[in-house]
Amino acid sequence: MALTIATTIPIDARRRPGAERFWPLILGPLGIGWCLLAAELGWPALHAKSVQEIVALTVTPLALAAGLVRSARTAQPVAILLTAVAATTMLREIHWDWTTKGVYVLLALIACWGLLWRKRVMPYLDANPREGAWLICTAATYVLSQFVARRGFQHILPESSPLHALFQASYDDMEEVVENIAHLMLLVTILHGRRGRWLWPTRNAQATNA
Repeated sequence: MALTIATTIPIDARRRPGAERFWPLILGPLGIGWCLLAAELGWPALHAKSVQEIVALTVTPLALAAGLVRSARTAQPVAILLTAVAATTMLREIHWDWTTKGVYVLLALIACWGLLWRKRVMPYLDANPREGAWLICTAATYVLSQFVARRGFQHILPESSPLHALFQASYDDMEEVVENIAHLMLLVTILHGRRGRWLWPTRNAQATNA
């Protein structure tokens, strides 16, 4: 049976939040700080890449499963797009030969898909600003993880800085930590629901333009 896309928008009836809803933006930088502290104190096990890869292979399937359940229960376009993103991140963590570059192609296709659905997606995010904030913060944290992966800080910090040496020693593990934070944020975004009703469709809805 084909999935019928929802044409109603569940509304977050709580008081509309302000800029404080973007507080998850601090999570990625906190992960970087944690890696630097662990490296300085000589506690590599706390951010070891091997451990982080196990975490990634646990969190990304959970995000995909949550997305599939939410999509099936609500048929909301945002849920379907988030599920596609979760599937893409899981493929990347499996490390098949084609997934390294293929992931970027898949993400570009999802972005085009989202653009085509913008009249469905934007009203939903406007009516659910907390979920929209988590989505933005999650995307920003993924971007930060790629900045770390490309050794971005080595172009900012002077080589004489003690932090430069710490970053150099921690880059590989740091990328995995920040990326796992983004994976967890994606899971939270997928589970995010009005009044804490995760995975369940809300009762009150308004019509949207199809």
